[in-house]
Amino acid sequence: PPGPGSSRRAWTRTSPARSSRRRFYTLLACAATCAPLSRELDEDSFAALLTAMRIDALLARPQDETMARAARRASVPLLLLHDSADGCAGACELQAASRRDPALLEPVALDDIALLGHTSGTTATPKIVPYEQWRLAEAVRNRAEQRGFGSADRCLLLAPMHSLGTTRRILVPPLLLGGSVVCPPAVDGRSL
Repeated sequence: PPGPGSSRRAWTRTSPARSSRRRFYTLLACAATCAPLSRELDEDSFAALLTAMRIDALLARPQDETMARAARRASVPLLLLHDSADGCAGACELQAASRRDPALLEPVALDDIALLGHTSGTTATPKIVPYEQWRLAEAVRNRAEQRGFGSADRCLLLAPMHSLGTTRRILVPPLLLGGSVVCPPAVDGRSL
């Protein structure tokens, strides 16, 4: 299916960089289902998840050769992310590796899938975990109330971005309430 919409799925390899978070929320805002996956996956695992999750497009940097090979294997169109020339932190430009007809954006419904994740696969093949719009909204509301998040809050994100728990508990609540999230590029125990 061409283009974003409530039934469309885009995938982005997550990294600790601030621009990854901006790309992720841009996807959510345009009513595409987002499937953030670990950057530690190998090419075979990437290709298998792209196919299993029925991903419509892969967002990657030109240097992400493993992801590009996995996308080609899974017949998933590639959208290359280039840093924007304006120098604004996190701003990027998309370049489609191939052309498709544009699609009309569809209004987001409460039962539409907002996020797709996967289990670790420690006991079997990783299972796909869908997270609906209403579930994400409820989780964000609950977390905001529990923690008392507001527009003056700034949170430090140290957890892996590919975790759905990280997204709905740490990243989304302060941002939706006008706060901010600090996303350091890499963190280890000694750097804290």
